[in-house]
Amino acid sequence: RQGFVPEATWLAVDPQGESGEWRPVGTVQGIEDPRMTGLIQNLGVTPEHQGRRLGELLLRKALDGFQRVGCRIASLEVTSANSTAVKLYR
Repeated sequence: RQGFVPEATWLAVDPQGESGEWRPVGTVQGIEDPRMTGLIQNLGVTPEHQGRRLGELLLRKALDGFQRVGCRIASLEVTSANSTAVKLYR
């Protein structure tokens, strides 16, 4: 996608079972617009991994990535009905 920022895009994984296979448990994607504004996209954590501050970590990693590529502002959208996400973003 145009504007994709690898430095602001992260996948959190967790080893599962005896096989040690890695299972995705959280993600955040970052893009930038032509004004060099970082846009948080699709931050999510699987239900069984929520409440462990993983969402906060992913958000901070994305913001750090935007800063490293020169974005001075970051933005996101969330529905007000998603109280868990609103709490995280505040």
